Amino acid sequence: MLVESVSIVGLWGSRNLDASFFEDSNFLIGPNGSGKTTVINLIAAVLTADWPTLSRIPFSRVRLVLNDQETGSKSTVAVDKSFDRQRRFPSLSYRFEDDKGPRDYSGDDIDRQMRHHPTRRMIGAIFEELRSVVRVQWLSIHRRPLQSAEDDEDDSYESTVDQKLDELSRELIKFFSKLASAGEAESEQFHKTVFTSLLYGQTSQWDLITSVKSLNLDHEKTALEEIFRKFGVPERAYSDQLTEHFNLVSAALSSGIQLSTPHLIALVSMRSIHLVVKDWQSTLERQLEISKTKEQFLSLLNEMMKPRKRFSVNEKNELQSWVGVDAIEQAEIAQP
Repeated sequence: MLVESVSIVGLWGSRNLDASFFEDSNFLIGPNGSGKTTVINLIAAVLTADWPTLSRIPFSRVRLVLNDQETGSKSTVAVDKSFDRQRRFPSLSYRFEDDKGPRDYSGDDIDRQMRHHPTRRMIGAIFEELRSVVRVQWLSIHRRPLQSAEDDEDDSYESTVDQKLDELSRELIKFFSKLASAGEAESEQFHKTVFTSLLYGQTSQWDLITSVKSLNLDHEKTALEEIFRKFGVPERAYSDQLTEHFNLVSAALSSGIQLSTPHLIALVSMRSIHLVVKDWQSTLERQLEISKTKEQFLSLLNEMMKPRKRFSVNEKNELQSWVGVDAIEQAEIAQP
């Protein structure tokens, strides 16, 4: 069953709402305080017989039309709320209508059950009716709020979208943090490769020359410069030494078999550099694969929200957004 439409009378005492929903996705858009969260909370409360929320939110009547996508049949669930000065709590009445006909559960019946079972959140018959027509899984907003030991006896549940959004935000931070940790683990593994590449490896002079000759020295130099930049090494700290090193390697390859000590050292270092560069490229590929899920999530989210909002993940792995002109500027910065 899907919620096809909702009608609310007397929301906050004076407002009425009639809304129809699409089958796939629906967005409630409005300024802060306009009642978006309240409407969703109220729909969820009707579908789950959440007495505390139904009693707390001011309204006179809520009517939901449910549509069975498989059979095409429709049913309605309505809740009426009235007040009596002699009663401590408002009186709530449920009415179900479908091809079986109408079924009413009066406020008096509910009040009697509530007095006998003050801590029960669902009243038996109404719960069975709701369970037979709908399962609230389109938005799982029912979570027990954090309570102190003194509040444990209160068995009420609060249905709030804000609480669900906070929970989702925390879960996203955890997820993005795990991805960041996995990326850092790849960097740590690369550090180990750097050190192991310094260890002695037995090889002949001829094999050494042959292996270095097969390398693209310009590519190796560019890759090494990229590694330095990645780890925050200032260019002035390595530029001259890097140029001198590759000049020595080129000279060594041109000198034939008779190598001077500096030339031999340059070739040995070049072999170690190649191992480091090769592993660095593999590290980048693995880190790219790790971050792919996050990038796909942000791409989908930004595609849904453009051009009004733009989202990214900051250094604390928190989801942050820009609105309006700032969103457009961030989108331009993100363009390759």
